[in-house]
Amino acid sequence: METTKKKPTHEDYVVGWICPMRVEYTAALLMLDEEHEILGQDVADENIYTLGSINGHNVALATLPKTGNSPTARVMTNMSRTFQALRFYLLVGIGGGIPVRTDEGPVRLGDVIVSEGVIQHDRGKFEASGFKLKGTLAPPPQVLLAATNTLLAKRDMTDDDPLLEHLSRIDTRATCDEAKCDPTKRILRGPSNETVDSQVVEQPDITIHQGTILSGETVMKNGAQRDAIAKPLDAICYECEAAGAMSSVPCLVVRGISDYADSHKNDDWHGFGSAVAAAYARQLFFHLPIDKVKECSVPLQDIADIKEAVGLSNEALLDDHSLKEATFDSYDERKNNQCLPGTRVNLLAEIQDWSTLPHSKCIFWLNGIAGAGKSTISRSVAEQFNKTECLGANFFFKRGDGDRANAKKLFPTLARQLAHHVPSVLGRLLKILEAEPDIPSKSLREQFEKLIHQPLVSVQENGAGTQTPIYVIVIDALDECNDASDIRTILKLIVLFNGLQKLKLRVFVTSRPDLPIRHEFQDMQDNIRHVVILHEIPQHIIAHDIEALFRSEFEELASTMRNNDRQVWPGDESICKLVDMAVPLFIFASTVCRFVKDPTRNPKHQLQAVLKQSHRNSKLDATYRPVLEQMYLGRDKEDQRQWASDFRKVVGVIITVFEPLSVASLEGLLQPDDFDIHLILAALHSVLDISESK
Repeated sequence: METTKKKPTHEDYVVGWICPMRVEYTAALLMLDEEHEILGQDVADENIYTLGSINGHNVALATLPKTGNSPTARVMTNMSRTFQALRFYLLVGIGGGIPVRTDEGPVRLGDVIVSEGVIQHDRGKFEASGFKLKGTLAPPPQVLLAATNTLLAKRDMTDDDPLLEHLSRIDTRATCDEAKCDPTKRILRGPSNETVDSQVVEQPDITIHQGTILSGETVMKNGAQRDAIAKPLDAICYECEAAGAMSSVPCLVVRGISDYADSHKNDDWHGFGSAVAAAYARQLFFHLPIDKVKECSVPLQDIADIKEAVGLSNEALLDDHSLKEATFDSYDERKNNQCLPGTRVNLLAEIQDWSTLPHSKCIFWLNGIAGAGKSTISRSVAEQFNKTECLGANFFFKRGDGDRANAKKLFPTLARQLAHHVPSVLGRLLKILEAEPDIPSKSLREQFEKLIHQPLVSVQENGAGTQTPIYVIVIDALDECNDASDIRTILKLIVLFNGLQKLKLRVFVTSRPDLPIRHEFQDMQDNIRHVVILHEIPQHIIAHDIEALFRSEFEELASTMRNNDRQVWPGDESICKLVDMAVPLFIFASTVCRFVKDPTRNPKHQLQAVLKQSHRNSKLDATYRPVLEQMYLGRDKEDQRQWASDFRKVVGVIITVFEPLSVASLEGLLQPDDFDIHLILAALHSVLDISESK
């Protein structure tokens, strides 16, 4: 009597097989012994599945809508909603081989890489001990690790490679003529353990390597960069999906090598790489006892763990669209000054009162002319707010410095910080990103609404009360955003914070008093904005602070001089002259200090060169003339003419381009054969800002 075969249910599927690309998915489908009927799915599950079995194991297969770590995490999350009995995943497809030698031989095109560990190399944080990587894939369950070792051991014991048998499931009967292949392109390879002098023979075998796989958000196409990242981590493969599985999802990554993750990357080996990876994955099922798989101690039925995994991936997505270099405590900003003790006392007290008093206005606009010291104040304010745990977020614009000169990463950067500083914001933000992962690339208005305003409104409506602390957002140098329409949009949007009365969110903004910014602040209601004009602060207060700066800098310099000079240099009279020359521009004072402290020059002579300009009415002359005249010292007329010519070439390009250039870019534009750009730049170090990274 013929029995009806029982139809598998959701609980019968214990292995998830995910393929990032269509060619990989095609290879996977050809490895199934049989295909099953489609089952119903969770209402939130948007995946499309193929269900089937291999050697008695029921497998759910899915592909990604697009490659990347975030899509991988979302597909896994959805799969676990529908198939709650899944014990582990296989992530199977192609990868970029790192040309190193393992115990099995050199890594080559067509080889198989099996993960012993996966590291997300482009995510981490700086700690005292150095850069610490984050995002390591959880190890597979023991039954799967045992299967990988058994597969290798039994494969070594037979002359008939089971992987080649599985490859035959893919139709490879076409000859070179039928497939229109170029026979001259056929490559004969020696065995993996060949020596330099060995005879080259055809090698049909597939080599399986086990080791560390690197996962990143972008495709690697640079051999030098690949090696620099891979070498300290002993990695043998590079890919773009595995980190999406994150730490709570048991997973084995299998990759067929289709390129070397360098500039020669192409699609020629995609098919074969996909096929060998799928063949290896199929063979695993012949070494997995069915009952042992079902008894795995790490079932994926805890949806909370999976939600945490996709949350981490979405947080990584937000990290990718934020700009850590734009924060007050970034490496670049840490090199810049903060207010000296005893300076800006009244202003800092006014800002502190504004930030703490319950009925203060929502927005504090500190504006001033160029060089008045706005950014120095912003750094001090952000530092203080951070110490008192009321800094919600901060962003320092900087003209000509890549993404710091535009607004496209402003709101993702602020959102990322708010999520970690304001309680309950992170969970709501990650939920929004899970539903709409492309928000960070949308318009400014949509970014603000979805990434910042909606999560904050939700927090306010669900528990923010009278005990909620006041959080301050610091936005420095708004005028250095290169799009006037974006500036106007930003100012219109931050006014909406005034409606968050329970959260008490405040915004501290600095800028020059440019016309578009002035108009926007004039259009704001008086009860929203508090305005301070920095260059209109009484002159005697500015003079006091600039004097404190000069004395602090020169005391530090004097400490390196002989004892007799320390007590009399530079003297009160010189300090008073410098203060008169500088007021109200702190940038003048800073430039003079850098000039006098030039380690290649005598500071006394440098100071006298500056004081000689005290009779000039133009602060521009007084600031820059000593630097330029110094370049002529000790040179004959012919040499002076040559320096002047070289100076005009270098500075002329800098002024014409009006964007910060790297030294390499400057050399590329000028292509100098008769002078050294580095010598010119060294002579101008006190008036040119040359980044260490450039």
